[in-house]
Amino acid sequence: MTFPLLKTGEHLYLHYGSTGTWYLKIDEVTGELSLDGYELEDISIKRENITRSDFARNPAYVVTEKNGKKTYFADDGRLLAIEDRFGNNIRFFHRNRTIRDNDNMITTPVISRIVDSVGRNIFINYNDVNHTVSVTWGSNEVVYHKRPVVDIANPSTSKERARLNNEFVLEKVVDEMGRETRYDYDIKYAMDNYFMRNTAHYNSFDKDSSGNAILDTNGNPIYSKADNEEGSHKFIGVYNYYACLEKITYPTMAQTHYEYNKGVRYVVRDNDKWDDDVGTKIADRNIKSLGPDGSTYFYRVEKRYEKDKNGKIYNEKTYSYKRTKDNNVFCQYDGYPLYKAKDDIPNSFNVKTVVEDMNGNNFTYTYNKDLLCINILSNYVDGNYNEERLYRYDNNKQLMLSVKNVFNPSTGRFISYVENFMFDEYRNLKGYWGNGAKRGADSKTNYSQVTIGDYDPLDSEHKITYVYNPVYHYMTGMEYKKIIVHL
Repeated sequence: MTFPLLKTGEHLYLHYGSTGTWYLKIDEVTGELSLDGYELEDISIKRENITRSDFARNPAYVVTEKNGKKTYFADDGRLLAIEDRFGNNIRFFHRNRTIRDNDNMITTPVISRIVDSVGRNIFINYNDVNHTVSVTWGSNEVVYHKRPVVDIANPSTSKERARLNNEFVLEKVVDEMGRETRYDYDIKYAMDNYFMRNTAHYNSFDKDSSGNAILDTNGNPIYSKADNEEGSHKFIGVYNYYACLEKITYPTMAQTHYEYNKGVRYVVRDNDKWDDDVGTKIADRNIKSLGPDGSTYFYRVEKRYEKDKNGKIYNEKTYSYKRTKDNNVFCQYDGYPLYKAKDDIPNSFNVKTVVEDMNGNNFTYTYNKDLLCINILSNYVDGNYNEERLYRYDNNKQLMLSVKNVFNPSTGRFISYVENFMFDEYRNLKGYWGNGAKRGADSKTNYSQVTIGDYDPLDSEHKITYVYNPVYHYMTGMEYKKIIVHL
């Protein structure tokens, strides 16, 4: 479970679970807080001066959700309580813990006790000698064992060993019945460059007379500038590490395995150094943006499968990633290397992930620049049918349209199941049109002639309107004219 957190200091940031992480903007006139760039009204945050004797400290900030739930934070950002509109709450108590932050020792509050709404206690104990965190309630205990990354990565320099000695991964969890779930990792290194976009050797690719990148036989840009030339691609950066989860072993001795792809292929010039080697070589790395002015490596899952205790493989899936081609340059999912910020990326931008199961069926997922899934194309090896799903979203990333098209390859015909959705500013579903609603697509038998606009409902005859309580936004009723029931 992830608990909310308010990061204080020169700037305020709210980490709020699935809602996301938000920079808190302060109104220059009123001093009121708001989630920067968030246009909906289902969640808000205010500074408060409240006295609560049942809390560990008096709250300084309160986050309120549309259903009346409140989350309280102290002036230093620590979580104090989560309370519903009826006054039932879960309270959090902390103790100070000294930890190493790079070369500095800092003291920070950590949750040490949780009290639920009926007074039951959950205790959290941190053991820095054995690298464990234990959670106890009553006579029950779950222990989380951590392992220093340095024990896995085995870096060659003392400086790197000292830095990694303060980094940990979850090694195993022992539950209240003594059963163990273990986690194994592959520590992969990365080069982070916060100030140059050319860590990826993409910043200075050779261009033809039209300004397009000159590509090698693999479809990647060619670089030929010397390091002392303007726009050279020599990189300067710092080493970082990824703890890539390789294997989970369950109490039954069944396992889940993950393998990672090495990325796209970049040709490295003779006078570049890469992995401490000098000479012409092919370097396999995925590269993405690191802020607007930097770049970094990253790794992606290439294969996932499960094994039973006898070693038999189940549910094997392979993953491949299709970069979008823009201005004759292949871009990563975040727009690298052409776009520094998401706002710069055109709306037509998309990337694809292809998943193939162990039966040969493959599924192509297409995502837009917001990384929302807009299309799933399913191809089945038996040839009886193929399936496509289309999704569209409003400006607040709420689902507006869901289409399921099932194709019969032998006849060339298709069957569609279409749903439309309409949400209000509180994320309440206000309107719904089912498959029985009239749409422009109904009159088109050739799929290639159907456009996204053809899936819009033509009237409100089959619309269902939902009514909500104006204060706490729970549903109080529904209104409709016609509903077609499919049996």
